[in-house]
Amino acid sequence: MRVGVAYYPEHWDEAYWELDAKKMQEIGVSIVRLAEFSWSRMEPEEDVFTFDWLDRAIDIMFRHGIEIVLGTPTSAPPNWFMEKYPDAYILDDRLQPRYEGIRGHRCVNSPSLAKRSVVIVEQMAQRYAVHPAIIGWQIDNEFELSLCNCPNCEREFREWAFKKFDSLEVLNNAWGTVVWSGEYSNWSQLHTPRGGKRQLNPAFQLDYHRFQNQSLAAYQQLQIEILRRHCPGKFVTHNMWEDPLAIDYYKLFEPLDFAGTDYYIASNPEQLPTSAYNGAYYLDQARGLKQQNFWIMETNSGFGNSCWGPARRTMPPGFLRAVMWQCISRGADVVMNYLWRGSMSGSEQLSSGIMGHANQPSTRRLVEYTQICGEINRLSDSLDGTTLNNDIEIFYSHEIHRALQIQPQIKDGLNYDKIQKFYHTAFNNLGVGTDVIHWNSNKLNSYKLIVAPYLFLMNHEMVYRLEGFVSAGGTLVLTNRSGIKDMNNNVSPTLAPGLLANIAGLTVEEWDAIGQDGQHQVMSRNGRIYKITDWADIIAPTSASPIAWYNNDYFAGRAAVTVNNLGKGKVYYIGANFELDYLIELFGQIVDDLKITRIPNLPNGVHASIRRKATKFYLFLINFTDERKTIVLEHACYSLFDGPIPMGPLNLPPFGVEILCEGTE
Repeated sequence: MRVGVAYYPEHWDEAYWELDAKKMQEIGVSIVRLAEFSWSRMEPEEDVFTFDWLDRAIDIMFRHGIEIVLGTPTSAPPNWFMEKYPDAYILDDRLQPRYEGIRGHRCVNSPSLAKRSVVIVEQMAQRYAVHPAIIGWQIDNEFELSLCNCPNCEREFREWAFKKFDSLEVLNNAWGTVVWSGEYSNWSQLHTPRGGKRQLNPAFQLDYHRFQNQSLAAYQQLQIEILRRHCPGKFVTHNMWEDPLAIDYYKLFEPLDFAGTDYYIASNPEQLPTSAYNGAYYLDQARGLKQQNFWIMETNSGFGNSCWGPARRTMPPGFLRAVMWQCISRGADVVMNYLWRGSMSGSEQLSSGIMGHANQPSTRRLVEYTQICGEINRLSDSLDGTTLNNDIEIFYSHEIHRALQIQPQIKDGLNYDKIQKFYHTAFNNLGVGTDVIHWNSNKLNSYKLIVAPYLFLMNHEMVYRLEGFVSAGGTLVLTNRSGIKDMNNNVSPTLAPGLLANIAGLTVEEWDAIGQDGQHQVMSRNGRIYKITDWADIIAPTSASPIAWYNNDYFAGRAAVTVNNLGKGKVYYIGANFELDYLIELFGQIVDDLKITRIPNLPNGVHASIRRKATKFYLFLINFTDERKTIVLEHACYSLFDGPIPMGPLNLPPFGVEILCEGTE
């Protein structure tokens, strides 16, 4: 367990560097991330390299016992590059260039970008390959899909489509281009999705998304090969952005040593992890990318105003500590804060740093941060080597995510990212751990319960795998809008849930996009009434048994939720979007039936997770509210902070953290 920060020596007079390194060492920061936005400082003119400043910064950090993660600077190409190589500009859907001035302003399919990226990364790798301070590399910064429409992308997309389909006849059939007279008779007619119309062929749009994902992975691979060649023994990772981007991060992280993620949550109540926002979901997703522990490459150091949005509430006392321990509780082995020193200029100049802008020696934030660093460093020996071992898997698919963005099912509803977090929240409130795993994972049988919201796209291979999982004794939860389309993003010619109908034991006779009117209700098998929104599948069971029924409208009395016995397992089908209370009721029953470990009677707003090592386990309890919460301990425990704790009530102050284990340390 270690603590680090993002640091930008190029922003500051060199007189600060020694002072900052000394302060970092003093409070327990042991890693800094450098250089990911400094291409113009390292190469001010083409093939003119000036690394002397970076050499001095690295050496200062090293003298103070601080190790370095170097970032490749390819997210922010310098002005001389963009002027000389205009083919690197991203063209929007109206073929207008996105001009420089903000990072990420480059097309990853640009040959010029590839050429100059190889040069700068090669220069860095050769120079710092054997420097003892360098422990690893971060490639680029927060990759995103540009969905560019430049000539390079158009050419590469045609080649990608030709390799996939081999002929226009196959392509036309797969995409259903006969609709609206969209058939191609020559490859030259195939363009990128220009014009920005949502009504463009959805199969075509999804394949363009797949192409851009592969382009991103190929661009990353250029850098990976250079770093692996010159820097053996040094790790290589990337920092994904936690906001809902439909990127194939699973493929992106496949060749990397571990997943890195940036994790920002706000202190305003509607975005606390206790809400549907549920920041914990992203941490579980980061762990699921490679199904192992991960690093936080950036997380909050404070709040302020920046180019990314208006001013927000500052962190209340304890919130920073809660966030950093939450990251560790969900599988982070290193937590790095953004940023050490608040910038004085540029777009993010009002973003808060640990040190703030006035270089105050003892701000509340710095005092709290010093406490956190001390705790993490002190407990490192106990927590090193621990991992999470959960019995519940939530499916995630970037392709389904994108397909539902291409064709929103209803206004302001059926948002894939929100429904994922909402289901995750139900388990979080139950005090049970979940993994967020790519739906093509080959480890299905290592879980007792798989929850698969909105399996919008479906194929025979996935049905076969799910059927095998359930037949062998697993429990599967399906929802509305499942089995609607094939993998080409075309509607299946069968009643929903399409290929999943047999294992679900039902068909969807009719559906109603009920929206947010708040008038629709469902009665559960215990007689309680729950509100539903967005969607209502009117279910016709074949072998499934109803366990909840609609309570009003013309489909009153019809099945809303069912369970189907299949082999040794069960398949639940949730036909509507419920309020959280019903999901907690249903999932609580399923979890208890499967004898899955959970923390009972967890107060609302308290997060619980367990890290294990051999026979030892550590229970993390984090209060993400501004109120005191009480947990009743059923037996005496040992607190890593306070020592022995007796059986009975345990009080957690606002944003309080506790780490418990059996016995003593």
